[in-house]
Amino acid sequence: ACNVAIFYSVTYSPDDFIQFHDRIHRPPQARDCMFFHLVAKGTVDENVFSALQNGIDVSISARDLAFARSLLS
Repeated sequence: ACNVAIFYSVTYSPDDFIQFHDRIHRPPQARDCMFFHLVAKGTVDENVFSALQNGIDVSISARDLAFARSLLS
């Protein structure tokens, strides 16, 4: 099963973002999953990615916040 994902396009939807990650990190995945987000400085995507981070922070419960932040690292 795949354990690496490279995102070259950013969505405003926190739900879409989390779903994309869940498709890679799902049972019976035994390996660590790696997610790469290609975001160029000074582009619209940089602002969208920042808004996405804020949207995830707002929409996810406190206990899931650390996990969501780890996805964005």
